[in-house]
Amino acid sequence: MKKALFNPQWYFEESFFKKEEEALFSEKWIFAGVNTWVEKNGDFFTLPLAGKEIVVHNLNNEIKSYLNICPHRGGPLVQGIQGNSMPICKYHGWAFREGDHLTGQTNHDWFSSDQKDDSCGRKLLNVHTKVIGPLVFINQSKNPINFNDQFNSELVDLFEKMGNLSDTGFCQFISPMNWKLNIENVKDFLHPYYIHEASFIPYLKMEKSIPTRIVSSNRPLDVYEKKITLSDLSFNRRSEFSVNDVWWKKFIKVTQPENTYQNTYLFPNTNFFSVSGLYYVFQQYLPLTSKSFTYRMVIAIPEKSQKFDSNALINSLLQVERNVIKEDDVILTKVQKNLEKINDQNFYTHGDYEVDIMNQMIYLNSEVYQK
Repeated sequence: MKKALFNPQWYFEESFFKKEEEALFSEKWIFAGVNTWVEKNGDFFTLPLAGKEIVVHNLNNEIKSYLNICPHRGGPLVQGIQGNSMPICKYHGWAFREGDHLTGQTNHDWFSSDQKDDSCGRKLLNVHTKVIGPLVFINQSKNPINFNDQFNSELVDLFEKMGNLSDTGFCQFISPMNWKLNIENVKDFLHPYYIHEASFIPYLKMEKSIPTRIVSSNRPLDVYEKKITLSDLSFNRRSEFSVNDVWWKKFIKVTQPENTYQNTYLFPNTNFFSVSGLYYVFQQYLPLTSKSFTYRMVIAIPEKSQKFDSNALINSLLQVERNVIKEDDVILTKVQKNLEKINDQNFYTHGDYEVDIMNQMIYLNSEVYQK
């Protein structure tokens, strides 16, 4: 066992959330969504992130991103999670057709009585965008870090080899807990044997061990120490996972290993996984406050080799995954409340197996909270 590396206040104090907003969500590359959502000119989707709303937009067949804020008086350029339109302010009609500088005004003489038709430097707050394979990433920093300093070459290769995606579906809801509880939960490979005993265990080739009798002692806990870099926190894990033949397999192009469950953790706030390459699930934990986040889950079907209607399939998969999340929520909402009630760091403990979680906590403490 190891001494706890986390301060419980990380999960509910706004001061720590503010540091996350500044050092993580405004400075690091964040997985935004999939490129099938912006296939056609005018297609867009929005991403709520730490109090801001970012628009990812196909404009003249180029993927651009910007904050959903008009430089006139703060109106939105687009509305909704997904859609197809140009970036034209829904408040007073200012147009930014290239996703950058002001390109048009209705009732122009009301804004410029001198009839000058230049933009006076009025432009949107642009966000850096990078598309790797079918995945879209954004970075709000003026001088973003090198993409490969955050995601190593093995992950980039995985993204590129995913191939194209076809149909997608998603669900979204507000979760009443700190976003970190969920990314820690998916990195905790022991939790399914307790939280998902009925829904998940039958597919895993592992059984609970016989309990070991523990004797009382005052022996000090060991301390886990390791130097962690940003690229250590995003990685891919594979495990054996038995899957029966499914009816839609013959209609898709499978690019992933069979009978394999792949989890890919994209620091700071995304988990995506594949079940034998038959479909992909993207789970985004999009922070709202120190004690709440938007949970966005996307199901994506690989590129089709033959046409078929996948709507019912996607809806069924969404329901299955949503039921699993509900099982997590029962426990994690109680964890959130417990951390708020008992916020003494010395009370808590790590298991030796929690290396991935402890690595993340070391990085957060040194590179986010102490800066």
